[in-house]
Amino acid sequence: MSYRNNNRASLSPSLKNYPKIMEQTRVVAFTERIPNDTITVRSDMNAIWRMKLEDAFITLASDPQVWKIFNDVFGHRGYTISTDKKFDIVREAISLMVKKP
Repeated sequence: MSYRNNNRASLSPSLKNYPKIMEQTRVVAFTERIPNDTITVRSDMNAIWRMKLEDAFITLASDPQVWKIFNDVFGHRGYTISTDKKFDIVREAISLMVKKP
């Protein structure tokens, strides 16, 4: 079981189905902040279209009413333009969790 900073919200689906999960598991490691949901496009997408999508989500999220919907439906707390490098922490965490022969 891995989750960040004792973040019970990240366990909500598990808590519903497994109410004793907090007592039956233990934290084995902490990581730096990890990226959550992503809005991902193909690497061969036209750069202009990619920028239009980035602008659209960031603009939509700046509207409080739309932001409330994004937060209520997706649990998103913000959008930022990212790079693949920000996901190195995920690759590192996976490598630590994968059982080596």
